[in-house]
Amino acid sequence: KLGAYYTDPDHARRIGNLFDFDTAQEICVLEPSIGDGRAVLETVGKRKNVKTYGVEIQEETYRSCLADNDNFTCILNEDFLRGVKISHGSFSFCFANPPYGEQKEDEQARRLERLFLDRIGLYLKTGAYLAFILPFYVFTEEKMFRRILEKYEICGYYRFDDEVYKKFNQIVVILKKKRNGGYLRSVFEEEYHKALKIQDYPYLPDGETALADRYHVLE
Repeated sequence: KLGAYYTDPDHARRIGNLFDFDTAQEICVLEPSIGDGRAVLETVGKRKNVKTYGVEIQEETYRSCLADNDNFTCILNEDFLRGVKISHGSFSFCFANPPYGEQKEDEQARRLERLFLDRIGLYLKTGAYLAFILPFYVFTEEKMFRRILEKYEICGYYRFDDEVYKKFNQIVVILKKKRNGGYLRSVFEEEYHKALKIQDYPYLPDGETALADRYHVLE
């Protein structure tokens, strides 16, 4: 639809089950390519303590699905990479399934997934979680992997069910924003070696994750 491939509600719900959204008194959520909005709502639920902000570039989708939708705190009909002004360090959770592919910038082609990753990082608080959906082959590009480790702790990664995975090679990586950037070479070598083994990725659990095992989203 309009060149967009939305996260299906079942996988979005299962991603949401990995997190505890109920401990914090108020959580601000960012969705930088929100589409019709269903995926992020399935992820965070319609909780009173969650305020959801989104950006959608397609005007038709914005008007038909998002404008005046009471489930969202604020939706911008803009280009997330070029057309938004958002306060830095404002969000404690982000759900992102950005466009896949390359964009020419300064006569160089850069992956859209990396451009979104860099921009999202500006708006997250230290300790904020990012549920980042991207193809396995992009996640395991060495430059991309190094970029992730520079700014985030990799908390876990999960593959989508086989029927969906064979179409887009989709995985979801759970990242936590670091206070200080950088990483040790030994950490890179260990993490990268593990990340290359797609056969070891668990499927997203179907059902409630034990509360003790969830990622606790804070204010």
